[in-house]
Amino acid sequence: MYADEIKAVSEKLIASGRSYVVATVVRAEAPTSAKAGDRAIVDATGIRAGWVGGGCAKPAVTRNAADALRDGRTRLIRISRNIENLESGIIGYPMTCHSGGTLDIFIEPVMPKQLLVIIGQSAIAQALCALASLSGFDVTVAAPGGDRGKFPAAGDWIEDLDDVGHIDRAPVAIVVATQGSGDARGLEAALALDANYIGLIASPKKKAHV
Repeated sequence: MYADEIKAVSEKLIASGRSYVVATVVRAEAPTSAKAGDRAIVDATGIRAGWVGGGCAKPAVTRNAADALRDGRTRLIRISRNIENLESGIIGYPMTCHSGGTLDIFIEPVMPKQLLVIIGQSAIAQALCALASLSGFDVTVAAPGGDRGKFPAAGDWIEDLDDVGHIDRAPVAIVVATQGSGDARGLEAALALDANYIGLIASPKKKAHV
């Protein structure tokens, strides 16, 4: 019933580089409105799509989703009238609905790769692209007039430095590796983005000049 909506929302979140949680009902004891196999997409704002139960389940699901987004760990929660003597690894929450029932819900965080933007086509830029990809980064390279074939690990390629500021994901870092070929322009493009870290590969003399 919610499959198309869940797919659309998850694809949108992945494309934007945002983390989210897939909450899946793995066991249900009647009476419950959710059934085994029901799923929902949860992000920092709450449940975005799908169904894992009504008001009895949502607080526990959203609370554990927020925790999972912080630490990247999975969780198994049980919402039930009886949460004493739970099996190891299960987090219990009291069932507040009068109908009773039990829900076991698996909380699984989905953490997209962090984005690294490299500006330049130098040998250092090429090596950094390869190493960053092997380290688990999603890499975008901006190299006007460059040879994309020298950056096989790049996920995206930007030809015009004016387009760097329009990247729709906030990169964790930007590295300007122009190496004397448009250093100031590359740094200007980097500063158009909101990144945790902006680096310029240059000698102390070149750094001071730029």
